Amino acid sequence: MWQIAVIKKDGKKIAYDLTPSAKCAFEDEFRTGFLKRLRDEQRESDLWWLAFYLAKKKGDATGELAEWIDQFDDVDLVVDAPNG
Repeated sequence: MWQIAVIKKDGKKIAYDLTPSAKCAFEDEFRTGFLKRLRDEQRESDLWWLAFYLAKKKGDATGELAEWIDQFDDVDLVVDAPNG
């Protein structure tokens, strides 16, 4: 399972499972393949967009992305390799 993890300014880590619906929403928003864009462009803003989308779906975020980001220090894509 892939996750998007965000680190709050107080050091608390929150991880959201990267769902199929989030990947589809990303592709709809950016009109490109999810993996292709992550691999080829490697934009941190894409990870922030996914984190915000997932947080909103879970009820952890409201308002606009730019305001929500300000409570965090970092974002990361966590890939759990099936073979360890």
